[in-house]
Amino acid sequence: MSGSEAGVTNLSSAAGPLDRAAISNGEIMMAIIRAAVISFLAVLGSAINLLALLIFLRRPALRSPSNRFVVSLVVGNLLTAAVLVPSTLLARHREPWLRRSLAASAVFGVAGSVLSVVCIALDRHSAVLSPLHYSSPGTKQRARVLLGVAWGLALLQATLPLTIGAEPPSLIFPQSHTPFRIAYASTMAGLGLVVPLLVLCVIYTRMFGAAQRNSERTRRHSVTDVVALTRQGSVFSREEGRAVKTAAIVVTSFMFCWTPYFAGLLAGPWAPAPLALVALSAALSNGVVTPFVYVFRYVQIYLFYLIPFQ
Repeated sequence: MSGSEAGVTNLSSAAGPLDRAAISNGEIMMAIIRAAVISFLAVLGSAINLLALLIFLRRPALRSPSNRFVVSLVVGNLLTAAVLVPSTLLARHREPWLRRSLAASAVFGVAGSVLSVVCIALDRHSAVLSPLHYSSPGTKQRARVLLGVAWGLALLQATLPLTIGAEPPSLIFPQSHTPFRIAYASTMAGLGLVVPLLVLCVIYTRMFGAAQRNSERTRRHSVTDVVALTRQGSVFSREEGRAVKTAAIVVTSFMFCWTPYFAGLLAGPWAPAPLALVALSAALSNGVVTPFVYVFRYVQIYLFYLIPFQ
């Protein structure tokens, strides 16, 4: 038996009953590289998100309604890392029920993570534009309802192909461009990328506009001296700059992590193997990037890390 035939045999025995006719030597090498890269990103992202989750579990002061959305994002990241790797490694498995179940689980995790980012933006938008209404006793109930709607939509996206016995869009499994696949992949890209991106842009634009109006109103009605006004103006300028920086980080990280993934789903069987690797790597990078965007940027979090059990 030659080395290449032995490689195919070993890969088949390790992954289960695969379609050997669809595997070439180049595909085997790409599969090995893909497995190594996405496994590394999944383990790294899981470790970071578990650490973030531990902070929220260990610190009761952080269990605010606002942070529930961050916890939801962390859970979505963990779920995505847990199911996206096996769904990729077993994408060519001959058992349709296993392949479809893993693909649907990956859709559930991805959609939950994406919608959690939107929930965080909506929550911060409410806190900035309606602070009195935001601090009302019904805030916790609104947070539960919003999270329930988000994860309900994620579940609907994930289970729709299973209910009609269709194959969920995959970056690895060869599929034909059936009308359902095109429609479903387009819907996923719309609900998972286009609509959330537009919502994020609108929300952070409105928040920046509100910050500008508040600073102008404060300057206009202030009766302090010129020096105090100058200092106050610099403070508000810093606040506005911080708002712009936050918006830029959130929108850029969202586009970086999810644009390649949904582009790969839309391309489907026409997507080359390197694009599939980039798409999967970008999606798993979301679990590495977002904890630093929403959790670790705050100074007090570092203190919790340094003194975790105090």
